[in-house]
Amino acid sequence: ASDVYKRQKEEQRQEAQTILDQFYPEEALTAEDMVKGDLDGDGIADLAVTGFDETADEAYDNGRKIYLFRGQADGSFRTLTTIDTLGPGCGGIYGDPYDGILITDGRLVVKVYGGSNWRWGYTDIYQYENGEMKKKWELGMEEYVFTPGYDFYITNTCLLYTSPSPRDKRQS
Repeated sequence: ASDVYKRQKEEQRQEAQTILDQFYPEEALTAEDMVKGDLDGDGIADLAVTGFDETADEAYDNGRKIYLFRGQADGSFRTLTTIDTLGPGCGGIYGDPYDGILITDGRLVVKVYGGSNWRWGYTDIYQYENGEMKKKWELGMEEYVFTPGYDFYITNTCLLYTSPSPRDKRQS
């Protein structure tokens, strides 16, 4: 079963690499991860590809971005604004902090984790709005080895009230 999983992941990575090469031929990008899902609610699959620029100077740029592609009715894709996320050298003793991306309920979820005796993890949630992905929420968790318990916070990055989705409304 693990060989099947590895083969599927490699095929997915190769598909992601083809997409990055097609849309960003002038950049030396290496595809790392890809997820599919409907980000804009039109019923057409969109893509999120995590890519790393091997030529980036880690002192000034972490090199990792999430490249977003909006699916079109004819099967093609259009690019959306990229999202910066933590690069391989940003996770402390845990190494690469990248913990994955997923598309769920029309939102892009980005997870990172790292630290040393102070461990941290962040989950950022983006939503498609007015033609681009906007960061809407951030969940941060911190754990200290010598102190029991967690510190955590949830930040709603919207300044205005956002009404809940119809499935969140209770029937009376």
